[in-house]
Amino acid sequence: MMTRSLLLTFATLLAMVSGPASATPARSASRHAGGTPPQSLIYVSMEQRNEVAVYAAAGRLIRRITNGIWLPGQIAVDAAGDLCVPNLGPHFDTANLAVYKPNTSTPAATYTASLTYPVAAAVDSHGNMFVANECDAGCQGPGNVVKFAPGNPTPVAVLTDPSFQYVRALAVDAHDDLFVAYSSGNGGDVAEFRGTSPKPHHLGLQIGSPSAIAFDAKHNLLISDPSYQGFGVVKVFHLGIRRPIREIAQMGTLVALAFNADQSLLYTGDQANNVVEAYTYPTVALTQLFSPGMAQPIGIAVFPPAPY
Repeated sequence: MMTRSLLLTFATLLAMVSGPASATPARSASRHAGGTPPQSLIYVSMEQRNEVAVYAAAGRLIRRITNGIWLPGQIAVDAAGDLCVPNLGPHFDTANLAVYKPNTSTPAATYTASLTYPVAAAVDSHGNMFVANECDAGCQGPGNVVKFAPGNPTPVAVLTDPSFQYVRALAVDAHDDLFVAYSSGNGGDVAEFRGTSPKPHHLGLQIGSPSAIAFDAKHNLLISDPSYQGFGVVKVFHLGIRRPIREIAQMGTLVALAFNADQSLLYTGDQANNVVEAYTYPTVALTQLFSPGMAQPIGIAVFPPAPY
């Protein structure tokens, strides 16, 4: 296991991440919810094994979901406990988003329209589902984000921009604004789609190759870069400031991020060591390793989900 250390930059701004958490609105249950939601679960998607492993918060492996999963990407879970899994499928024409009800291992719904190369999913407080296509069919054009209303197989929007050479990750904040991490010829950046606007606002952040994004309780944006100067790093940005206010480094090859419900624990997917690690936040002390049955985790979702 690699040595883990904490690198801090811009010390005068650290209060933005270490101060008391402000109150945030709780997510409402999605409109496609059903059954009784599970309690305190960690979902981990593993591309090589074509599965999502389900762990108890204490680290015990509960079950594996394999039905309907083929080359899964970054996953999401909503406030009702419904699990959203983007799948590349064995062929490009079989790409889909599979949705699983709580405590089930068979998809309750599958969405396929406009999905070409799905690599990440996110949900908002109304149960709308967002799926990132890394690129278009054949990867000849920019990537995009497809928005589905719950229960509607026809997309309500397809969001894109010429700079989206490769779309990497998604996050939705407490205002239901969508954030899209992408790579282009000029490096990586994050774009924000505010409300129902189809035009992105590019944040102009200094990042290399973003692999996952998440918000903490202070509305700071965490971005993982799995290959920053030879090791993984999580960069923490305060919105409106283009340079990171903090860097969490030497945590392996980071490809996934997720917070628990009160955002006191940060879960990271470490492909170099085949583990999911739980760190206290914002102090960033390693508290737990999820390793049974783990093989190159690519996505993490936590139930109950964080408000961001």
